[in-house]
Amino acid sequence: MGHAQHHAAVNAASILIGHSLGGYLALQTAAAAPHKITYVVMIDSPFPTGWRAALLTFSQMTGLSYKFGPAPIAARRRHTWVSRNEARAFFAAKPFVQKWRLGVLDDFIDHAIIDTPDGAVTLRAPRDAERDIYAHVVHKRARGALGQLRKHNIAIHFIAGKQSEEMRLGGYPANRTLFSPHWTELDAGHLIPLEMRTRFARVQSRTRSIVEKDLRNRGGYRQIQCSRNALLA
Repeated sequence: MGHAQHHAAVNAASILIGHSLGGYLALQTAAAAPHKITYVVMIDSPFPTGWRAALLTFSQMTGLSYKFGPAPIAARRRHTWVSRNEARAFFAAKPFVQKWRLGVLDDFIDHAIIDTPDGAVTLRAPRDAERDIYAHVVHKRARGALGQLRKHNIAIHFIAGKQSEEMRLGGYPANRTLFSPHWTELDAGHLIPLEMRTRFARVQSRTRSIVEKDLRNRGGYRQIQCSRNALLA
């Protein structure tokens, strides 16, 4: 988040785009420097709402988040392989990876897998770090940042995957209500940037063009509403 804050500090106007936990971090970064941020795009970064939020907060306070949910799954995740070829075969067999666009798995193997001193390979992000991130998801802080940004009339657009399990667990209808009319649905799962890389790049490019045009015409900041058609045209 510190890198994003520095980037925002040196640019007259910044657009922050974050996927999953990155959406939470984008909100908090924007809230720390709202006069430097024009637009925030959250990609499949649902807020737990109602009883879900209360249950998550309770589990974090009591340590149950380490015993239930995604944290213990991350802690058990396989993280070493004898070679990159073995790692590739392992991930290629996963149903969620089979939804990725052509070439994404190659990028993953190149950048998310690193060599170990004993000649094997492992995940660049330690699984214990992933476990701790899941166990301490900063949903309350990010929700507070959302409220602050809205007071500054900074538009926050949400892009949701229709088949996203994370959206289902967070409460799909409640999140649609929370972010409407700044809401776009794509026919994808949680990993939208990996499943729809080309189309997603068009979404980002279109969003940036809309904001830059607005800044040139008005010389300042305003709340920008982008419809589904505007984003995907």
